[in-house]
Amino acid sequence: MGIFTAWRKPPTILWVMALTLWAAPVWAKPVLVSELIEHAGLYDGKAVEFQGEALGDKMPRGEGVWVNIADSDGVGLGIWLKPADAGKITILGSYKYQGDKVAIQGVYRRSCEFHWGETDLHATSCEVIQPGYPTRHRVPFTRLWILGWLFFITVVLVVIWRRIFKRKAEEAQSFS
Repeated sequence: MGIFTAWRKPPTILWVMALTLWAAPVWAKPVLVSELIEHAGLYDGKAVEFQGEALGDKMPRGEGVWVNIADSDGVGLGIWLKPADAGKITILGSYKYQGDKVAIQGVYRRSCEFHWGETDLHATSCEVIQPGYPTRHRVPFTRLWILGWLFFITVVLVVIWRRIFKRKAEEAQSFS
């Protein structure tokens, strides 16, 4: 057995690595909505994946549900979901809430023939990555301080105005 006979048969570890890589799913990098819109011709009719926050309201229409999803840049896109997938989304973003962060996979349509030529994405899967939560909006102290001073100045001006108006009314009565 010579030195080169070991190279005639690939070691078992190489077979295992090759099968693992071949069987592993290929995950695409999530796309931004702005990229979908800018390169609509490139993505039209193709499967894409993107992540974003569910916003607004769920809008059931016939056999599906419309949900708006905004990506990390704040650009939104209408998503056509199956009712079961739409049910996974529990909190929708608004002033009071940060909406569920979802990962959407589906087919992008630049001009959807089923939805009156609108740009949309027909979702094949929807997973909630991070649940939504209530948001708190604090008022900065400087704004409260300015508000207090403006209130004080307004009260002072009203008092001065009333005294001037009262004086003029007394002068008018004295002439009559």
